[in-house]
Amino acid sequence: MFGRKEFVLGKKGHRRKKLGPLARRIRAISVVTLIVLFMGWSIGFMSNRRRVRQAQLDISRIAHAARLFRADFGRCPAGVEELSAPPEGTPYLRAMKDPWGKPYILQCPAFQDSEDVDVVSLGPDGEESGEDDVKSYIAQLNLWKQGEK
Repeated sequence: MFGRKEFVLGKKGHRRKKLGPLARRIRAISVVTLIVLFMGWSIGFMSNRRRVRQAQLDISRIAHAARLFRADFGRCPAGVEELSAPPEGTPYLRAMKDPWGKPYILQCPAFQDSEDVDVVSLGPDGEESGEDDVKSYIAQLNLWKQGEK
């Protein structure tokens, strides 16, 4: 009894020591740390998805306001700024930037349809790379797919 160490059988019948209180405490702290790190990573991932969704909603609002502007004035707006401060009448929408703090880009007429407009957010990197950009026709497709379900 005195001086004897407790052993437990492990894999393949090998003996191993039981964990002491310090080792159990270290293991518990590492498990809690991993859980907190995973939660932080997942919250960051969800935050990016939320920003993309907000950009899609803003793009659909801007495209709708540009169509109304075009119907009222018979010409394309010069940019998103002109939609928030038109030459006459009430603004079509408030001045807005994308969720990453950069201005939206309005292209009128659209690349695919001469009667429509394209609106683009350059995404988190702020460069026209195509990888993380949020575009009006992609937003319309995504909104259409979500309505299908």
